[in-house]
Amino acid sequence: MSSEKSREARNWADWVLNSGWRAIANQFDETVDWYTVSNESKAFDDNQDKCRYYNVGCFDWNRIVLKDRSPHNDFYHANSVYLKGDDHFHVIAAQGPLYNTTDEFWELIYQEKVSTIVQLCNFTEGPERTRCSEYWPKKNKRTFGDYTVSLEKEDLIDENVPDVQLRTFTVRKEGESESHMVNHIFYKKWPDYSVPQTVTPLITIVRWLEENGGMGKESPILVHCLAGIGRTGTLIVTLMGLRSIRTTNQLEEPSNFVMELAKELRRHRDGSIQTSQQYIYAHSALIKLFAIEGLIEDDDRVKNFRYVNAPVF
Repeated sequence: MSSEKSREARNWADWVLNSGWRAIANQFDETVDWYTVSNESKAFDDNQDKCRYYNVGCFDWNRIVLKDRSPHNDFYHANSVYLKGDDHFHVIAAQGPLYNTTDEFWELIYQEKVSTIVQLCNFTEGPERTRCSEYWPKKNKRTFGDYTVSLEKEDLIDENVPDVQLRTFTVRKEGESESHMVNHIFYKKWPDYSVPQTVTPLITIVRWLEENGGMGKESPILVHCLAGIGRTGTLIVTLMGLRSIRTTNQLEEPSNFVMELAKELRRHRDGSIQTSQQYIYAHSALIKLFAIEGLIEDDDRVKNFRYVNAPVF
């Protein structure tokens, strides 16, 4: 990576480390959380029975249209996210499947040739009620509408991070000879509206996606939690931050780096990143990722920043 990119990363890290988490939280509360976009969401309005929450919209301009269906039945609650200046970045932010949208979910995966699914919620959360439909087979195979999903293998991304599970599925559509293989990352211990106790799970997932996941326009990754905005948005903005420092134009104002990415994300996916905790968490993950990449020094300031933030998480 160029010395210019290293300088940009250091300038941003200096701002984060010198300002502290309270300044980051204030930035979210005063700017990001108020940032809304008035894009049309007619398909969302017309398909409330396929939406988990009535107040989490799905923009029309970049929604994933199910192409083999009639216009009145082509909806799944998912939006494409692109990164300005990077033609190879394509991530789909999606709602976790409901019992009545599981077939459509696999249709989307097959149609878009999704390379990796990242699931950041458990099937049951809170008072032990089902929150996300069990949309993949725990063994052998299951059929969802026209799509048969077979479990090929299961593993861990990193044996030191046992909560981040990796599976590979084969998806076959009825009547077609070709199949599609998709990776599936499952991290079920990220609490809703909050963050994990450490940045290790997020860093583990992001690094694997950068090295193996594929994020091109022809084979995007798909990230979902329940609504597809909080936990999902936190991971995506972290991906955007790491990719941006590597590939896009110069970072003009360090204090605005993640803020502008978060606003760009909200232009694609309404309400992305729900809390100041999640916003701080993304900053903490990026600090660690930049240190791993050798862009900044992993010194006491970096370690202390993560430690100081631990009680907030």
